[in-house]
Amino acid sequence: MAKVGTHYTEKDWVDKTQALISAYLNFNWREDYIIWDCAAGKGALTYNINTKNVFSSTLDEEDLSFISGRKFQFDFLNDPIELLPTDLKDAAKGSELLFYINPPFASAPKFPTIKGSKNRKGISLTSTKERMKKEGLGRSGGQLFSQFVYRCTELKNELGCSKVDLAFFSPMLYLVSKTFKKFRDYLLIDNYTFRKGALFPASEFEGLSPAWGVCFAILEDKPSEIQDEFNLELFERDDEGKIQSIGSKYAYNNDLGRFPSFKDWIKEGIKKMKTEDAPQMTS
Repeated sequence: MAKVGTHYTEKDWVDKTQALISAYLNFNWREDYIIWDCAAGKGALTYNINTKNVFSSTLDEEDLSFISGRKFQFDFLNDPIELLPTDLKDAAKGSELLFYINPPFASAPKFPTIKGSKNRKGISLTSTKERMKKEGLGRSGGQLFSQFVYRCTELKNELGCSKVDLAFFSPMLYLVSKTFKKFRDYLLIDNYTFRKGALFPASEFEGLSPAWGVCFAILEDKPSEIQDEFNLELFERDDEGKIQSIGSKYAYNNDLGRFPSFKDWIKEGIKKMKTEDAPQMTS
């Protein structure tokens, strides 16, 4: 049985996203970075990377038998760095680190959910969420994927890395949702530049609905300007089952106030409507 919120990544999506990393971040990323998949599961994302600078960690120890290379059990959202293997800490210090991950999409109850994703009481109660709350990042801590991204960013200073870049799968909430405004500022203004985004049907992951999309994003460790639109390359399978690019689409938020809110849009429409007095009826 799949663990709450986790999704196996098919090899052809691994190959596609690795090609995007090569094209939009660093062609020699496999050799130039320390690579850490901190939500490794059974190790799908790094199945074809045979370099000694790859590390894989997973919450569940039974997953380790499926992973090749340097691997260890680690509760990424709760454990302190003192529990990390010495070889990873030594390798990361002063180096460029790439988190290449497909984190869980599970969320806490009463949080805006994604059709087909998991919502479980207590699922997001982690020490990472507590720190996000103290930093004033709003309700974004209710999603596990945002907790993973936040923790990855924290580790730049804790591990003494020269640079930490991200390549990760997630819902689009952090790009467009009003609920994620504070988290978006933290991520895409204070810490990273959005380098590339790809969007594909969520049904590529077992158990998720085709009615929404999964975004694969590449973020470079470099503060950026506020942004209210993100160009995403669209992918889907052709009749032969091969992944093909079918165009692009912009994802929007209203952080710059360029677009009327739905409430204002409705009010404006009502103002323009012709109205007539109607008799007041009594019983």
